[in-house]
Amino acid sequence: MNSLTILLVDDDAAQMKTLKGHLEPKGHRVTVCSTGAQAVAILEKQTFNLVITDAYIPGRDGIEVILERGKTDAHARVIALSGDGRFGTDQYLLLVKKLGADAILKRPFSTEQLFAAIEAAVKK
Repeated sequence: MNSLTILLVDDDAAQMKTLKGHLEPKGHRVTVCSTGAQAVAILEKQTFNLVITDAYIPGRDGIEVILERGKTDAHARVIALSGDGRFGTDQYLLLVKKLGADAILKRPFSTEQLFAAIEAAVKK
């Protein structure tokens, strides 16, 4: 897999650190933010190969990030993450997929599942 520019959006600092720790050693350039509003602002200024976003984040959630990405950086692929159980996670992730996510991952997931999702998303 080629080096990618990735926007990582997650309100859980530990999760974000873990994901970034898996991505950067593979040569990917990772920009992080913890809110949907920050993600939208970044997407208005920069382009990315991939956006990895938590589907549920307070304020502007992952759905809004996905919809805004379609307006500002439509070529960027999207992987949505969830699993906190606040909503019917499976149904929420299916909705996110219908709204434009190229792949979905339900937490907990393995490093192998993460990289398989990335590979599948960028091939679309």
